[in-house]
Amino acid sequence: MAFLRLIRIQNILIIALTMWAVRYFIGWNVLHGEENLDYFLFILATCLIAAGGNAINDYFDVKADRINKPNELIVTRHIKKRWVIVSHWILSAIGLAIYSYFSWKFHTFFYLFIALFSIGLLLFYSLSFKKKLFWSNFIVAFLIGLIPLISIRFLAFKNPSENQVMIVCFYALFAFIANFCREVVKDIQDMEGDLKIGVRSFAIVWDIKKTQILISVSTLVLLVVFYIGTTTVSVPQKDVFQLFMALAISLASIVNMIFVLLKRWNLSNLTLKLSMILGTISLFFP
Repeated sequence: MAFLRLIRIQNILIIALTMWAVRYFIGWNVLHGEENLDYFLFILATCLIAAGGNAINDYFDVKADRINKPNELIVTRHIKKRWVIVSHWILSAIGLAIYSYFSWKFHTFFYLFIALFSIGLLLFYSLSFKKKLFWSNFIVAFLIGLIPLISIRFLAFKNPSENQVMIVCFYALFAFIANFCREVVKDIQDMEGDLKIGVRSFAIVWDIKKTQILISVSTLVLLVVFYIGTTTVSVPQKDVFQLFMALAISLASIVNMIFVLLKRWNLSNLTLKLSMILGTISLFFP
């Protein structure tokens, strides 16, 4: 159980759900036989790399977590530091091996590059970027937004329509903005511990009021993205798709903005996570 908490299994499951949703969106029966196995391995490798990144992040977060989340501390209390390091390298190595296999199979360096880039970025994020203004929030949001894009890239051999690709791209942008806001909110929640380890988050450098404005403006951008998306691409006419997407955008923008202005950070964090789950679910109704 401690290991599952270390790799943040709930976030890993959301990644897997997102990748499966992209496949379902372009046609649930689009893959057959060996192609199904390949896509399963692709999801597994991505989840393993993310899990390794979560493990190493907790390794370097021990000092701050002792202050911010003393009752939820995993490293040193439930799992020794050396085993966290071993877990990181094993998970990352397996993910890299699978991605390397796809580069060999499809005669492209793309998958090898993405794996090395993601593993390296997650490692340097934990070592250094996590303490830097803007980059700590941007990197996590960028990698989350990258997941639906590499999924549609993997399925490109099945020739998804231009409209399907555009919708997945808009969904990736939505995931990026929502995650960026969520990372900023988490920084506000973790201010006390972050101050102890020298983190330069928006909440610490800009103060709470200016950070509230940043989150509010960012969530308003989601409404603009939603408007542009619905006017430039052919949105599926299914009522269920439109309902889930409308709920996702409303939660991430209007409802979240209310919680931010009221300084209800736990509710803001929960709202943003729920909005991403609803946005992902909408892809199951193409």
